[in-house]
Amino acid sequence: MSTHRRGATLRWWPSYMHGLSRIAWAAVLVAALIATLIQVIVAPQAAAAPKPKNPRDVPLIISKAVSKPSLTGKQAQPEADFTPLLAGGAAAVPAKGGFDPKTSKESARTEDSVEFTNANGTKTMVLSQVPVSVRNSKGGWDPIDTRLVEQKDSKRVTAARTGVGIDLAEFANDPNLFRVNQNGTPVTLELKGAGKAGRKVTGSTATYANALPNTDVTYDVTADAIKESIVLKSASAVGEGRWVFKLNTGALTPKVDGKTVRISDKAGKVVAALPPIEVWDSAGNDKDKKPSARTDGTYTLARDGDAWQLTVAVDTKWLKDSARKFPVVVDPTYTFGFGQQAESIAYQQVPRRAHRIAVSGPATRGTGLARTCCGARRSATTLRRWRARPSPVRAWI
Repeated sequence: MSTHRRGATLRWWPSYMHGLSRIAWAAVLVAALIATLIQVIVAPQAAAAPKPKNPRDVPLIISKAVSKPSLTGKQAQPEADFTPLLAGGAAAVPAKGGFDPKTSKESARTEDSVEFTNANGTKTMVLSQVPVSVRNSKGGWDPIDTRLVEQKDSKRVTAARTGVGIDLAEFANDPNLFRVNQNGTPVTLELKGAGKAGRKVTGSTATYANALPNTDVTYDVTADAIKESIVLKSASAVGEGRWVFKLNTGALTPKVDGKTVRISDKAGKVVAALPPIEVWDSAGNDKDKKPSARTDGTYTLARDGDAWQLTVAVDTKWLKDSARKFPVVVDPTYTFGFGQQAESIAYQQVPRRAHRIAVSGPATRGTGLARTCCGARRSATTLRRWRARPSPVRAWI
């Protein structure tokens, strides 16, 4: 190689090497930059499952001891007045400023409710399952009074103030032993075979002692019924287990419907009824909570001229059972509605007790008439003068 060519090569080489050096450094810088931006993610290994512990090895958590609440200390008083709900009604202990039968004044009433104004300005309303008021001549409401009082112009007794006119004869053999003015139509009842037994009145009850052989007959007047009790004083009074009445309903029509008799007007509206018959003996003992033996009876109706023959019958096998304890009471009852009102009737038979639910309402809503409630454990002596008085329900305004 000539000297000229070797010098040219030497001059070119350093320049070429310098270019490669720049490229190499640039590649190194790029690689370093990429390395800083790349993150290597390594999935963590699953942790080993903890070793199960025996519950007995877990230490007990001891609660901090606290004092028990006192049941005798002063308790917060409710804001509402619950005094009228306490048993005993008027005998209940009055709450301060609330309902107090001694100081609360009657301020208004309807057929089945009475409103009272209390001393503190609050009001208490007492709602009843049966009527408690009757219309007066001025269009207002007066309290019902079922006491029997003797009429001045006759020997009959009449209920002092009820929704219908009710009166009873002086003697048990009267053809109109009891009479009810049913919306302008007189309804009368005569006890067939009754003797001339005189009437004895106590409050709302008329008793005809020995009206039939060894049999007393009583009538209890309530706000919505005349409760009749045929009291058989011994087994000799059972006879055929049948008692016959002459029922005169005028333009009204009676009809046996199962265990009841419904009495309807010409339009077919039920205006009165005889609910199912109840019969019980004197085996009941309130002290030992022993119930009386109980059964029911049946009604039959047959035409008797312009009137009807109504027969009340009870199973003689039950009446003559050696287990019977006399007196035995046979209880047919006559119930009625007030004016244009009728009452629905519902019966639920349960062991040892017969429950009756009376639901009041306008005649367009009623389907019959209700009778008073009757429990199971009472002696015949008590029942002879017993009259049902459904407990009132009280509301507050």
